[in-house]
Amino acid sequence: YREEIRGLKDKETLNYFQRQKLEGLLRTSQDVSRDIAAIDAEIRTLNESLEKLGRRLIGRYDAEIKNKLEELERERISEQTRREVLAEIQVLRDKSAQIKERIGMPSLESIRLSKLNIEPDDSPRQIEQKADLLKDQEDKLRRLANRMRIQANELQKELRVRTRINEFVADISTFDQQEEALDVGSLERQSSDL
Repeated sequence: YREEIRGLKDKETLNYFQRQKLEGLLRTSQDVSRDIAAIDAEIRTLNESLEKLGRRLIGRYDAEIKNKLEELERERISEQTRREVLAEIQVLRDKSAQIKERIGMPSLESIRLSKLNIEPDDSPRQIEQKADLLKDQEDKLRRLANRMRIQANELQKELRVRTRINEFVADISTFDQQEEALDVGSLERQSSDL
């Protein structure tokens, strides 16, 4: 439509049929533009719902991981139980990572910014449409900034969880080394007694 519309607009004078054709093309173009905007809004709504649901699920996984870490902090559980709890935590972290990957975080490149120029021959309606487009872009950028803040917070939480898990793994390694040393020492004593 654009080329046809542009071709008709570039003509100095239009006859009746050309004017009718131009008006029809402009109406069709506006209808298509509205349909695209409606579909875009629906897709955005569905993506936001998916993201909210994913975040709720991630929140539940995070809460379960926190409970498991608290369980690890209890000193009365056996090393075998500690290993099992660490394995459960890893499963939860993997599931959480899968969801994060599915809902994803849009990058700045995924938002196309339109370069708009307001021309002297633009009608008030065209200027309003361009202003609306700029407002839409502003909203998208604000949502992106908010998502990036959320992602930064999630990464900080993930770092804290990883640090705690690494501490528990180090404790288990130390315990295993001590246990091996005790076993070797008792074997040496048993063999020297023979």
